[in-house]
Amino acid sequence: MSYITPLFTHASGQPSEPAHFFEQMNLPVPHAGESYRRPVNPGDRHLVFLNDFGLVIRITANDLVMNQSHPHFLKPLFTRQGEKYRIDIDPGIDCTATRAETKKIYAYLGRTYGIQVDDERPDNVGFIPDGTRRYPVLIDLDPRYTRICPDSAAVERLSASARLAATLLKWRKPAAAFDPDHQEKFYKPLLDLAADMWPAHRNNADPAKIAQFFSACAAFKQRQNLLSIWTDEANNYNYTTWVARAYAMRLEKHAGPAQTPINAP
Repeated sequence: MSYITPLFTHASGQPSEPAHFFEQMNLPVPHAGESYRRPVNPGDRHLVFLNDFGLVIRITANDLVMNQSHPHFLKPLFTRQGEKYRIDIDPGIDCTATRAETKKIYAYLGRTYGIQVDDERPDNVGFIPDGTRRYPVLIDLDPRYTRICPDSAAVERLSASARLAATLLKWRKPAAAFDPDHQEKFYKPLLDLAADMWPAHRNNADPAKIAQFFSACAAFKQRQNLLSIWTDEANNYNYTTWVARAYAMRLEKHAGPAQTPINAP
């Protein structure tokens, strides 16, 4: 039996929470080899990549969901909470940090906010793609490996929202005041559309608003404000490039969001 089968199908044969999500999004339910799973504890989380839109659908078991309110944690554009899983639509960001940049970012997060990450991998760090590379965020959050343990000094620093993060990180570019609401402001058009397409109290999504959301994401990607760097073989972390390509091939044949004009408003 394929690893993807129990995730997307109940024993009764009815659609699972993740399968229902994909159906409501007018996306084909992934088959085996079309989603990324963690090599360790593969049932914990799955990622499905939407290359044409610069989006990642993240499926996480509820007991491994982490609070993402911190301004340096990547926030989803949309979240659907189920009984077993939380399903997020994450924006594709710039995950091309060098090892030198990665060391500075982790040091800054630890010193300033008390954020401790057991596995300080470059793959788990990225930048909001606003053209500045001044706003680093952590991705693929896992409470087993990422903790916030602020001391009194870190708490005091955290309250100063105008912290010059660029100066602390010693970026090559001029320093800019750190805005803790930068993600919300940068993605506001998408967040506004996402908020209306499938309210939490409804079982079914609004197909027209789903189409509007994907259309806006396609336009964001055209402007390089959403990225899909996982399509580059140089960023093929644990075969993400291959599974993304496999899902993209089937998505091309699906009469869904991929048919949305890329220049739509």
